[in-house]
Amino acid sequence: MTDVIVVGGGVIGLTTAVVLAESGRRVRVWSREPAAETTSAVAGALWWPYRIEPAGLVGDWALTTLRVYEELAAAPGRPVYGWSPACTGASGSRGSGRGPGSSGTRRRRRPGCG
Repeated sequence: MTDVIVVGGGVIGLTTAVVLAESGRRVRVWSREPAAETTSAVAGALWWPYRIEPAGLVGDWALTTLRVYEELAAAPGRPVYGWSPACTGASGSRGSGRGPGSSGTRRRRRPGCG
Protein backbone atom coordinates (compact mmCIF):
# COMPACT_ATOMS: atom_id res chain seq x y z
CA MET A 1 0.00 0.00 0.00
CA THR A 2 1.19 3.51 -0.81
CA ASP A 3 0.78 6.38 1.65
CA VAL A 4 1.71 9.12 -0.83
CA ILE A 5 1.85 9.42 -4.61
CA VAL A 6 4.20 12.13 -5.86
CA VAL A 7 3.36 13.30 -9.38
CA GLY A 8 6.51 14.25 -11.29
CA GLY A 9 10.03 12.84 -11.30
CA GLY A 10 11.90 16.13 -11.52
CA VAL A 11 14.12 17.53 -8.81
CA ILE A 12 11.19 18.79 -6.71
CA GLY A 13 9.18 15.58 -7.05
CA LEU A 14 12.14 13.34 -6.27
CA THR A 15 13.24 15.49 -3.33
CA THR A 16 9.71 15.41 -1.96
CA ALA A 17 9.58 11.63 -2.37
CA VAL A 18 12.93 11.12 -0.61
CA VAL A 19 12.00 13.35 2.33
CA LEU A 20 8.65 11.60 2.73
CA ALA A 21 10.27 8.15 2.49
CA GLU A 22 12.91 9.11 5.05
CA SER A 23 10.11 10.14 7.41
CA GLY A 24 8.61 6.65 7.15
CA ARG A 25 5.99 7.12 4.45
CA ARG A 26 5.53 4.58 1.66
CA VAL A 27 5.97 6.66 -1.48
CA ARG A 28 5.34 6.05 -5.16
CA VAL A 29 6.54 8.49 -7.84
CA TRP A 30 4.54 8.88 -11.04
CA SER A 31 6.37 10.48 -13.92
CA ARG A 32 5.42 11.03 -17.54
CA GLU A 33 8.86 9.87 -18.72
CA PRO A 34 10.82 6.76 -17.68
CA ALA A 35 13.48 7.68 -15.11
CA ALA A 36 16.39 7.01 -17.48
CA GLU A 37 14.98 9.53 -19.97
CA THR A 38 14.82 12.48 -17.58
CA THR A 39 17.37 15.13 -16.68
CA SER A 40 17.12 13.94 -13.06
CA ALA A 41 18.91 10.72 -14.06
CA VAL A 42 22.07 12.67 -14.90
CA ALA A 43 21.64 15.82 -12.85
CA GLY A 44 24.40 17.46 -10.91
CA ALA A 45 24.29 20.51 -8.71
CA LEU A 46 26.07 23.71 -7.88
CA TRP A 47 25.36 25.46 -4.62
CA TRP A 48 25.94 28.95 -3.33
CA PRO A 49 23.83 31.53 -1.48
CA TYR A 50 21.53 33.19 -4.00
CA ARG A 51 20.62 36.86 -4.06
CA ILE A 52 17.06 36.45 -2.87
CA GLU A 53 14.84 38.23 -0.40
CA PRO A 54 14.61 38.72 2.48
CA ALA A 55 18.37 39.29 2.35
CA GLY A 56 18.63 39.18 6.15
CA LEU A 57 17.62 35.50 6.18
CA VAL A 58 19.65 34.25 3.22
CA GLY A 59 22.81 33.62 5.26
CA ASP A 60 20.99 31.39 7.76
CA TRP A 61 19.18 29.55 4.96
CA ALA A 62 22.46 29.00 3.14
CA LEU A 63 24.19 27.62 6.24
CA THR A 64 21.26 25.30 6.98
CA THR A 65 21.33 24.04 3.40
CA LEU A 66 25.10 23.53 3.54
CA ARG A 67 24.77 21.47 6.76
CA VAL A 68 22.15 19.24 5.12
CA TYR A 69 24.39 18.74 2.06
CA GLU A 70 27.36 17.89 4.30
CA GLU A 71 25.25 15.32 6.19
CA LEU A 72 24.09 13.77 2.92
CA ALA A 73 27.65 13.64 1.58
CA ALA A 74 28.87 11.91 4.76
CA ALA A 75 26.12 9.26 4.74
CA PRO A 76 27.30 5.82 3.54
CA GLY A 77 25.93 4.86 0.16
CA ARG A 78 25.15 8.43 -0.83
CA PRO A 79 26.69 10.23 -3.78
CA VAL A 80 29.09 13.01 -2.86
CA TYR A 81 29.42 16.45 -4.34
CA GLY A 82 32.01 17.17 -6.99
CA TRP A 83 32.48 16.44 -10.66
CA SER A 84 32.91 12.95 -12.02
CA PRO A 85 33.04 11.64 -15.59
CA ALA A 86 30.30 9.49 -17.07
CA CYS A 87 30.55 5.70 -16.81
CA THR A 88 30.31 5.24 -20.55
CA GLY A 89 33.68 6.76 -21.43
CA ALA A 90 32.05 8.47 -24.42
CA SER A 91 34.18 10.92 -26.35
CA GLY A 92 33.38 14.60 -26.62
CA SER A 93 32.42 17.03 -23.90
CA ARG A 94 30.22 14.54 -22.02
CA GLY A 95 32.22 11.85 -20.30
CA SER A 96 35.51 13.10 -21.73
CA GLY A 97 37.16 13.49 -18.34
CA ARG A 98 37.20 17.26 -18.71
CA GLY A 99 35.53 19.34 -16.10
CA PRO A 100 36.13 21.57 -13.12
CA GLY A 101 39.34 20.57 -11.36
CA SER A 102 40.31 18.10 -14.07
CA SER A 103 43.38 18.23 -16.26
CA GLY A 104 41.39 16.57 -19.04
CA THR A 105 43.87 13.68 -19.24
CA ARG A 106 42.95 11.78 -16.11
CA ARG A 107 40.05 9.32 -16.07
CA ARG A 108 38.59 7.94 -12.87
CA ARG A 109 36.09 5.13 -12.54
CA ARG A 110 33.08 5.82 -10.39
CA PRO A 111 31.97 3.09 -8.00
CA GLY A 112 29.35 0.92 -9.66
CA CYS A 113 30.54 1.72 -13.19
CA GLY A 114 31.86 -1.79 -13.82
